[in-house]
Amino acid sequence: MAIHIHCPSCHERLEEIHQDCTHCGAELPIGVLYALSAALGKTPMPTPIPVHREFDGLQEDMPRSRELIAAFCREHDVISIETAETAAAAARVWLNRRAAFGAMARLASHCYIVDGCVPRTKLPEALRRVTAIGAQYGLRIANIAHAGDGNLHPSIPFNRHDPRETEIVLQAGRDILALCVELGGSITGEHGVGMEKQNEMPLMFSPTDLEVMRRIKLAHDPADLCNPKKIFPLSMLTDTAS
Repeated sequence: MAIHIHCPSCHERLEEIHQDCTHCGAELPIGVLYALSAALGKTPMPTPIPVHREFDGLQEDMPRSRELIAAFCREHDVISIETAETAAAAARVWLNRRAAFGAMARLASHCYIVDGCVPRTKLPEALRRVTAIGAQYGLRIANIAHAGDGNLHPSIPFNRHDPRETEIVLQAGRDILALCVELGGSITGEHGVGMEKQNEMPLMFSPTDLEVMRRIKLAHDPADLCNPKKIFPLSMLTDTAS
């Protein structure tokens, strides 16, 4: 069963709803409609926040669960609630979530997707501060998906062929990851570290932590053949394993 909720476009209301409903998964396509209206030359207006909640369980318990979520939402002045009880109806409800990243192509030729994670109770503060980071750098940031588990995907449209713009976008991404750690989260929620975030590992781990991890890795892989030159900061890596 899926529920599509339109919330007022303020983070305080989102915080109230989210604190009451953290027991079920949620997706948050926030900011996309606002950004698209600007890209299409329309006057941006305060955009309601669509929140998708999908939950499963015994069929007999679904009406009670649905009403519990709806009651919480109504207490906090949601604009509308739409429930889907069939696969076809759920697919329609989820369409704007699945189309969100495609819609970003209307804004710019490329999109940098940041992947960080914060405790669910810190989500409203994280959204406010991500928005502030975007304003600081003069960037439009759309926060999409994963509201229920604290996994953030701030998505920044930009032109990869503009070196200066690319540098600014990457720095904004680093600031967002630092924010996630500051709020008690991590530099990745699901995408991993790889090469993209290897230099952000010191945000979470001390030099001693990283050195111990590196030694354990080399004990099992002395030739550094598995994922070479990944995960650990470049300052720790040399051309040959040591």
